[in-house]
Amino acid sequence: MLANLVARLVQLALDLATAVIRGLLGAPVKAVEHAVQPILFRSAKPHEVIDVRHAVLREGRPRETAIFDGDDAGDTRHWVADRSGLVIGVVSVMRRPAPEPCDAPRPQWQLRGMATLPEYRGQGLGAALLRQTQLDVAEPMWCNARERVVGFYAREGWVATGEPFDIPPIGNHVRMVWRG
Repeated sequence: MLANLVARLVQLALDLATAVIRGLLGAPVKAVEHAVQPILFRSAKPHEVIDVRHAVLREGRPRETAIFDGDDAGDTRHWVADRSGLVIGVVSVMRRPAPEPCDAPRPQWQLRGMATLPEYRGQGLGAALLRQTQLDVAEPMWCNARERVVGFYAREGWVATGEPFDIPPIGNHVRMVWRG
């Protein structure tokens, strides 16, 4: 029994060492990939944001659930993070007044559908996309942030307002405001 435990611990240590070595060997490849394939933040058409929204925000649900009312409105704006023609991050802003109660001035723009493909997270891509959006809109905005990403928005100057609330079947959200 002790021999089995020792053998298992040795195997776990070897697996960990292999994973660390692969990570270290892969880091230069990732760095070169980023240098060779820069990320472009650009305005987009509504159809360009749907696949990433669906994959990240509506996984396991019909694709149509990633199409929002107002996506095609004349004053709705969409942005993408584009890497060599592949959309890897998305965000949309729609003219929709913040729900009451809301401190004055009441934001007239709702940020919706912010999403980054999982394999590109942790690289500052979402923050850069959000900053580009804030720069382009340059007016107060509000959003319903999933609870797990409240810290992300807070680091970018957004402030939580009110108590958490549930949006079935997605989960708990917190209303947040960016004053600009």
